[in-house]
Amino acid sequence: KPLYVSLKEDDPHDITETRARELYAAKLQAEAEKNIADFGTIKVLNGRFGPYITDGKKNVKIPKDTDPTTITEATAKKLLAEAPAKGKLRRTTRGKARNK
Repeated sequence: KPLYVSLKEDDPHDITETRARELYAAKLQAEAEKNIADFGTIKVLNGRFGPYITDGKKNVKIPKDTDPTTITEATAKKLLAEAPAKGKLRRTTRGKARNK
């Protein structure tokens, strides 16, 4: 899978090779820091809205008072088992617009 890097402050026509390599290295570092712990199918990740646990299907937020680096596989399984089930998605009807 190719890795793309955003050029927020840089102009794509004027970027130097050195600057491009710096941005690429920073992106690789950020990707490496995303994964906190890996227990096979269960992973502890650092996401956009804070650390969470996932098994590929279900995501669970880690409580604020818990350090994500100290989570064990047993704790992760327990939190995933206690997670509430997702509700059904509501479907909107595509009827005619009502005139008032």
